[in-house]
Amino acid sequence: TVWQVAEQLALLPPLKHIGLDGLPIRQKDFLDAIEDGLFDGVRSLEIRNCPLRTQTFEPLIERLAEREALADLEELRFHNCNIKSKHLEMLCESSLPERLRVLGLSNNTSLKTAGAKVLLPSLPKFAKLERLLLEDTGLNNAAAKLIASATLPQTLTHIGLGGNKLKAAGLKALAKVGRARMLADRTGEHALNTAYFAFDDASLRACLEDGMLDDVARWEM
Repeated sequence: TVWQVAEQLALLPPLKHIGLDGLPIRQKDFLDAIEDGLFDGVRSLEIRNCPLRTQTFEPLIERLAEREALADLEELRFHNCNIKSKHLEMLCESSLPERLRVLGLSNNTSLKTAGAKVLLPSLPKFAKLERLLLEDTGLNNAAAKLIASATLPQTLTHIGLGGNKLKAAGLKALAKVGRARMLADRTGEHALNTAYFAFDDASLRACLEDGMLDDVARWEM
């Protein structure tokens, strides 16, 4: 139960990162535990493999955004949580975008281009955003072109798009505006994920000329 999780956390020094992976918890209990201080003081929160209904997601975002003891939260990841466009509307309408440095939405395959159409116009609200993780979210060339034309925060250095079926036209659109370089994550091990990308000679050349591989130590194709 979520209360058992809370009991274990209470035995540890204060944590700056908490990740919950596939916990079979009652979502109401989860929300109540946040009110009781489950995540107080964390800078980074990741929820993995836990489908979140919209009626749970909205109060979750409200608690994360409004609780004073969570004012330092700057990294938020929802991995394979069945996040859809409606979830993103709730997130973007909250005050969280103003302070997030990292937003992770990977493996939410229901996002697709519809989700990109919700998120991208709101990106100027994410004034501190450095990394946007959209791997395996069902994006296609249309979404890539939307990313190429979107107004991005000046702080943003990485957009993870690996695992999406992008083709030459979408990749060239990113390279044309200098955003192919942003596909590589130059934190940590300097990795590039282009899984499921369908390069042709021209699009690969354009991406390389844009610096996609600069300083990359590991390339997952």
